[in-house]
Parts: sequence; C-alpha cells; structure tokens
Amino acid sequence: MLAGTEYLKKNIDVMAGKDKKGFRELRGRIFFWQSLVRPSKSVVAQLAAAHGVQDAAAVAYLCRVVKDYRDLRNLLTNAKLAVQQQPELVVSAELLAGLHVGDHHYQHV
Repeated sequence: MLAGTEYLKKNIDVMAGKDKKGFRELRGRIFFWQSLVRPSKSVVAQLAAAHGVQDAAAVAYLCRVVKDYRDLRNLLTNAKLAVQQQPELVVSAELLAGLHVGDHHYQHV
C-alpha cells in the first residue's frame, strides 16, 4: 500500500513520462489507485472510540471539522498526548478545538 496526496498519481505519471529514473518502474508496480474520501461520521466515531474519546460533544466536534484522515489522526494523536501530559484533562470538544491540527505534538502553554 502506498499513500499520499491527491497529486501523487499525477506527479508519478509526469515523472514517468519524462523518463526520470525509477518512475516508470514505480508506476508499473502500482496495480490499483484508490482515492480516499472524507471519513464518514460512523468511521470518525469508531476511530474516536478506539482512541478513548468518550465524550459525545467531542465526537460531534470531530464529525463536524474533520475533512480527511490526516486531520483526524492529528487531532486524536494530539488529544492523547495532551491527556498524557496533563492527566486531569479529558478529551472534550473544547480540548480538541484548542489543538493545532498539523502539529506533531501537543505543547501546553
């Protein structure tokens, strides 16, 4: 499995068309292209539950703001790190809204 941005296939095709070293070989090894779509509310809820998010408002917040799997992963990961750093915290909609999506870690200020 190979995952990347929506431009990955286009860029591989362009580079293979320019006969850049290794790209024709790479393109030839890819059997099937599958684009990911926005995660459904049920998928968001399942993944949130798997990461210990119990608060209904937090799950509703995730369903409302998450546009792709990367944002979902970052929010869940950062929330988990926030709770590890401050065990008195609970993953709530407010906590999630205060996290910075795309950051690699949570830093309390």
